[in-house]
Amino acid sequence: MDQAAGVTTSTHDSNATERDALRADLRRLVMETGLAPTELARRAGLSPSTLNRFLNDTSARHVLSTRTLSRLAQVTGRRLDPSPPQREVGEVLPTPPAHGPSDVPIMGHARGGQDGMFFDNGLVDSYVPRLHMLSGVRSAYALYMNSDSQEPVLRHGDLLYVNPVIPPRLGDDVVIELENGEAYIKRLLRRTTQEIIAQQFNPACELQFAARDIANVHLVVAVIKVRT
Repeated sequence: MDQAAGVTTSTHDSNATERDALRADLRRLVMETGLAPTELARRAGLSPSTLNRFLNDTSARHVLSTRTLSRLAQVTGRRLDPSPPQREVGEVLPTPPAHGPSDVPIMGHARGGQDGMFFDNGLVDSYVPRLHMLSGVRSAYALYMNSDSQEPVLRHGDLLYVNPVIPPRLGDDVVIELENGEAYIKRLLRRTTQEIIAQQFNPACELQFAARDIANVHLVVAVIKVRT
């Protein structure tokens, strides 16, 4: 067993059907969460290559370990099913969840060429389609990454979907909104009653925000890689 990679290997390829079914279910989970496999692995406390390796290396004879499946279930609320689906001949396959109406507001814009952005009292720039994971979340919003300060995790121009209802955990990417309307997109490292410590990747450093200056800390739940 390769515990470091989160996989179980075998000298016999007797689990091909199970492996294909699990791979298909993992792809559905990636689609449902809106998270890239590397980000999903990170949130589950796994090696970033674990899920990419399983999804892309179709010649490998391994399946995800029980520990990996358990950790994915903990962070997504859904357990992957390693058993192949039983379908009747001619049965119509389910389609992926469709996006909702374009009613999620894009908030914030860059000002003065700095790393932060401003919300300007709720001024809406435009709207984007609602992802299924934000169905019913009226306070959900989106924004564009307006700097390279979080590369390579978040790139300039990426579209970020935010759920203000789910409390962020340490290690999550968040939007830190200050009382003056300024906001920053960073990774949450530590939190006390006096301050929040956030991680910046480019250039690498830790940023401190006084708790008295913070209005909100909201969770980034999905990232759309926008390329033109």
